[in-house]
Amino acid sequence: MVGVAVHRVIIPLSDSVVVCAKHPEEESYIGIKMGDLKAEYHRQQLMATVGDQPPTAEAIPCNVTGVWRNELGSVLEIEVVGSELRGRYQSAVETAPGVTGPEQQAKLLGVTSNRGLQTSVAFSVLWEAGSCSSWVGQCFQLPDGMRVLKTLWMLRSVASCPADNWKSTRMGADTFVFIS
Repeated sequence: MVGVAVHRVIIPLSDSVVVCAKHPEEESYIGIKMGDLKAEYHRQQLMATVGDQPPTAEAIPCNVTGVWRNELGSVLEIEVVGSELRGRYQSAVETAPGVTGPEQQAKLLGVTSNRGLQTSVAFSVLWEAGSCSSWVGQCFQLPDGMRVLKTLWMLRSVASCPADNWKSTRMGADTFVFIS
């Protein structure tokens, strides 16, 4: 991203899209992944709003209580009780039909730092067929008031034998947006 000025960004549907931009100091073009461009844009927006100054008394902490939806349409309902998270996770996807249960939802348990402006979280669910999923992440209160929960997840499926252990773990990332 060094040397690339961004004046206006249209957020694409896919982070894997690559755009070409003319390098401002050279007669060459560079490729930029849109995910990198979006991250830099949001970083610049945040820095333009809060700068390098410490948070003021007017800053609003990122509250994780409520209903959240991720990019796949899964819904996360969280209630914070002290430093504990409780709620449910309604999955929009399954690795195989029926593994999440008849309603594709599970009880959620976890913990939260619940300190400062950017709350960190860790939570897990146990699915009907014995698989379990865990997420760790952080809640961000954006300058426009929107709350975003950025997480990494791990899904552990039940292996039928030790030889199948290698294919029983999946990892990825979810971005949840606060909806109510």
